[in-house]
Amino acid sequence: MSLIGEKRIGLVSKFKFRCNMCKDDFIVTSEDLSSTHNVNANVGAVTGITSAGIGFSQFEEITACMDVPIFTKTTYAQVQNMVYEKWESTSVESMAAAAMRERDAAVAEGTLSKDGIPVIDVYADACWSSRSYGSNYKALSGAAAIVGRRYGEVLFLGIKNKYCLVCARAEKKQTAAPEHVCFKNYTGSSSGMESEIICQGFETSVLMYNVIYGRLIADGDSATYAKILARNPYQNHTVQKVECRNHVLRNMCNKLRAVAKDTKYALVHRKMLSESKIMSIRKVVIASIKKYKLEKHKTEAVAAFRNEIENSIQHAFGNHENCKNYYCSKEKTQQSNMEIKNTTFWFRIQTILQSLLSKSRSMLEDVDTNTVERFNSVIAKIVGERELISLYVRVTKHVAMLQSFLLITPTQGIYFIKNF
Repeated sequence: MSLIGEKRIGLVSKFKFRCNMCKDDFIVTSEDLSSTHNVNANVGAVTGITSAGIGFSQFEEITACMDVPIFTKTTYAQVQNMVYEKWESTSVESMAAAAMRERDAAVAEGTLSKDGIPVIDVYADACWSSRSYGSNYKALSGAAAIVGRRYGEVLFLGIKNKYCLVCARAEKKQTAAPEHVCFKNYTGSSSGMESEIICQGFETSVLMYNVIYGRLIADGDSATYAKILARNPYQNHTVQKVECRNHVLRNMCNKLRAVAKDTKYALVHRKMLSESKIMSIRKVVIASIKKYKLEKHKTEAVAAFRNEIENSIQHAFGNHENCKNYYCSKEKTQQSNMEIKNTTFWFRIQTILQSLLSKSRSMLEDVDTNTVERFNSVIAKIVGERELISLYVRVTKHVAMLQSFLLITPTQGIYFIKNF
């Protein structure tokens, strides 16, 4: 038997052999490309490239150092499209299964609306193709996800794109765009992508899963919640919002640091508000959350928690007369701080704490949005450094749909790999 030829299809080879006796030719393939139960080398390579957050060029360099021949860029694009289609269908199935788990748990608890529809709590957050740094809101693409609170699995995912390379080229040349898969699906402001996607998720929850998203756990973005209330997705149920603990504490500390640097206040007063005092205020708030969040009588717990927040500034500046033992071990002595107490600087600090007081009920829920933030980190890993806008827009729509499940719902990702 003699090897007389080889045809390479990416990382898969078809070898042509000839029998030395009968002179018949036959083909031996290194892998069965028609198999629906196993992942061939091409699919595995493309899946690994995308999951690692690299691109074809980086993969080309790696295989060149190994002296391994690979597929062309055209073959890579074809396999990539096929992988993305599988990922998308897998994500839809995973979201439906996750919603069913959340719904069954709500039914078991008896958490139902007046119409008998299960009511669940959800996290929600968004990410964009580029950071705004508080001023530059020009991202061309954004994604947002709604995640169930109980099991931490994605229930809804949406992507908004403001750019399509084919359409942009046709517009520039003033010609009709050829037939293509257009990913442009949004024309509003970049900052409005989050609220639009999340509102769509709330409006379709009953139709898709027969559940109501009763409480939204999110950051301090009031625009999204205001838009949900304005659209009123549920006729007999008003959506409530629970603020993320981490965002509230971070905003408080940032505001206090900004006050300490504001030159319109006296330097002697600003020096008193050191970083250690800011952290001392934060420590009191965190300790109070841990103590009062388990109280059965919520009204009394909220009132006691508010008192501790008001006392946190006294504790930070050395007045421990009203401090509690669970966060302060110093002697219950009163220290005079009148030199700062009757100043506009002191009033400004109290105003910042008042903002925290208004979120007392949310703080006692002691919840954060870390689950959905992890989802955002996966998207940033995959598409955050793409140089080509067209590639970013294309990859975001499909990659985001699976990568969240590989992290948040790992079993579904394994199922996909085994049953590609």
